[in-house]
Amino acid sequence: IIANLPDGRMITCCDSKKLRPVVVGQTEDTVAIASEVCGLNEIMPDRDTTKDIYPNEREVVVIDNDLEVQRWKQ
Repeated sequence: IIANLPDGRMITCCDSKKLRPVVVGQTEDTVAIASEVCGLNEIMPDRDTTKDIYPNEREVVVIDNDLEVQRWKQ
């Protein structure tokens, strides 16, 4: 699930059974969301993979307009 909020922030999360996975990767000037890490590897091969985010069940990743990434847990 990927959505834009009215204030311009973007959110993503995965389903509770992880049938539709998601991963978030970032560099200094880019944040990307993909369903598999191989997609991020293709478009952002030089990123720090230790900073990749794999949202857990009931967790939302929020990306603001300054490309700050936050993890919100329920």
